[in-house]
Amino acid sequence: MAIIKEPSKQNFERIDKFATLLDSKFQIPGTKIKIGVDGIIGFLPVIGDISGLVISIGLIVAIVREGASGKVVAKMLGNLLLDVTIGEIPVLGNIFNIYYKSNKRNVALAKAHFVEGKHKGQPYKLFIGIGVFFLLFFGFSLWITIKLIKAILAFI
Repeated sequence: MAIIKEPSKQNFERIDKFATLLDSKFQIPGTKIKIGVDGIIGFLPVIGDISGLVISIGLIVAIVREGASGKVVAKMLGNLLLDVTIGEIPVLGNIFNIYYKSNKRNVALAKAHFVEGKHKGQPYKLFIGIGVFFLLFFGFSLWITIKLIKAILAFI
């Protein structure tokens, strides 16, 4: 039987502050909308999305070091993959990123895991579900791309 490490309050507070910096540190003037560094750098094509992905993975690694279970980590990766996948869609992806706040969601998952004892166990079913979702999403994207290319070629 594995011994689950209790996260240190100081480390977890740093993780929470970092997630806030990434997702909701700044308020857009004249609105109630909060945006973080991840949302700002996301406006840079490709480089912004890759940078945000790497930083968010670092946040998940910090939570894993605190002793998160495989199941909660799988849920966090699912949040991140959804954020990154939809984030690749021009304009809509940026708007989604501002509102979805995957890093804050992941910290909330970690808090529920450590404080309330939720999300314990193995991630196998989640990985299968996430995998099926992304296969369908990418298949649909490929189908649309092929249809668009055919339509453009027929027009030319």
